[in-house]
Amino acid sequence: MKFLVLSLLLLYTTFYTEAALARGRSGAGPPGVCFIESENILIPNNGSIVKECIKYDCSYPDYIISSCGVALIEGPDGKPCRAAVDLSKPYPDCCVSNNCA
Repeated sequence: MKFLVLSLLLLYTTFYTEAALARGRSGAGPPGVCFIESENILIPNNGSIVKECIKYDCSYPDYIISSCGVALIEGPDGKPCRAAVDLSKPYPDCCVSNNCA
């Protein structure tokens, strides 16, 4: 039992990840379409768009932005480091990386 607890603790400290979510309300744009002014993105109602490992979902007039957030992995020196994003993969697979940023 002690071994199991130590193993779980080690696993938790070796790889820790946290997703980031943001909610918002559509700006001035065409009716029935989510317009995210800060990103200049139009998303059709009940649609989604992925751009640079960030997913934008629309449920007009509300939208949700999902990104990788913070992912800590064990670096080459044994210390935690922030995981790099792999833009060659689609979201959310782009969030998982074994390389330090």
